[in-house]
Amino acid sequence: MSRIEQADHAVAKSKTVKSPSCGQPAFSFAPDLFLSVSRLNNSHHGVSKELARSYAQAADICFDRHHKSPIGIAIKTKGKTIFRGYKWRKPNDRAKAAWANKDDATRDGAYGVCIASVEVAEGLFAVGRAETRTGADYYLGKTKLAKDFERAYRLEVSGTDGSEGDATTRLKKKLQTAKGKSELPAIAAVVSFRDCVVLYGNGLSAC
Repeated sequence: MSRIEQADHAVAKSKTVKSPSCGQPAFSFAPDLFLSVSRLNNSHHGVSKELARSYAQAADICFDRHHKSPIGIAIKTKGKTIFRGYKWRKPNDRAKAAWANKDDATRDGAYGVCIASVEVAEGLFAVGRAETRTGADYYLGKTKLAKDFERAYRLEVSGTDGSEGDATTRLKKKLQTAKGKSELPAIAAVVSFRDCVVLYGNGLSAC
């Protein structure tokens, strides 16, 4: 049994925190089965400690628009769904003022949630930010400290306050956009903050 399979098996036995009412099945999650955006820097060479905290605060703002903490998130690709928990402190007025630009909050929150989700689902790590006009947001590697971008994957990220259906449409567009811009394989991931779902695919295994 793989590490991911062991973790998912543990979900059924856990009686720690109940999943909420955001359309996902009612699971309970042990503490180690929560996505931790604020600690992405511990595993991802391309995300600094300060940036991880910023992404986490943005994600908190986005989820808090629709839900109360904690929630359950479904990470989906074709033929596979993994469930993880997510919890946060309710943003105060100062945090809301800092993230008053909704587009910026959605973008940065999506970076954090999608990077964490792809790590859980595929064991890939953000090794660096992609340059402009590459058709990607981040480079992903199979090791935590990989710096060989010639063997990396390209990750294209998006976020929405719309439905899972909206996220599916956006995912298809992202995969199409990523084609042909580089010889590196592309992965796209889209989070629906409203429906608590992350969809991802690589053109062959897209939702």
